[in-house]
Amino acid sequence: TAFAGMDVFMSLKTSIGTFCGIFNAESDFTDFSFGAGYKKQFGPYSIFADAAYYIVNKNPVKYSFDFDVVYNMDAINAQAYVVYSSGNELGTIAKITYRMGTTRFYLYAKDMDILNKNLAFTVKPGMTGSFGMLDFDLAIDCYYEKDKFNVTVPLVITLQF
Repeated sequence: TAFAGMDVFMSLKTSIGTFCGIFNAESDFTDFSFGAGYKKQFGPYSIFADAAYYIVNKNPVKYSFDFDVVYNMDAINAQAYVVYSSGNELGTIAKITYRMGTTRFYLYAKDMDILNKNLAFTVKPGMTGSFGMLDFDLAIDCYYEKDKFNVTVPLVITLQF
């Protein structure tokens, strides 16, 4: 029988924040990753930072550092995420949500390779909500890459019994 994989996550909560470590192994330990992180709450703000190292086929492949901050106060939630990895790759994701009753209006933006010479990004305004047993997610998904601009309008409806 082949080794399927293993995930180990550890965390230590202290008065100065939460420290965590993670180890992931797959394919008989030829592919694995490990990392460490830190999380802290400051009033309506929450921060999380971590570093990770990846090995594929027993060869070091890449490392990454990421940082995210969340602001949550009353009806407003704002999230920002930045990641940098070896190969000079820099990416960002941002989402702002405004809650009104059972409906949430949001604006989502993503560019996972800011330093690339070819501009590519996603911007998605939308709304999620529910009416009784019906949940919905409606958005205008705008994607630009290499002089092509695509717009889709996905609508997801879920009926819960």
